[in-house]
Amino acid sequence: MPTKSEILLMLYNRLKQSPCTIDILDNWKRKNGLAISTRSLYRYLNELSTALNGNNERIEVYNGENNKKTWKIEFNDSRKEFTIFDINSFYLIKHFIPKSIVEHRKESLDKIEKS
Repeated sequence: MPTKSEILLMLYNRLKQSPCTIDILDNWKRKNGLAISTRSLYRYLNELSTALNGNNERIEVYNGENNKKTWKIEFNDSRKEFTIFDINSFYLIKHFIPKSIVEHRKESLDKIEKS
């Protein structure tokens, strides 16, 4: 049986791969032979969240349909400011690419424009 530190490290590495629900983590622990309860997973997630607090990353918890929680590691510096070069590049692309591509990517382009 792995130590608590090893389990926390394994859980951290799993969350770095992709966001997880408790169901996904239950399957993950079975596949990895971890004999821990679901309640222990919740405790480890809380401990990991506390441990990451203050570093350049944090664990965010999102409530989905039927209050199903999803845990995800986010990076504090992941949001960068746009430079004038970025803005000019965006407008050049938006106005000079074929209209069919602009229409297909409208949602993404609108998101950037609203940022």
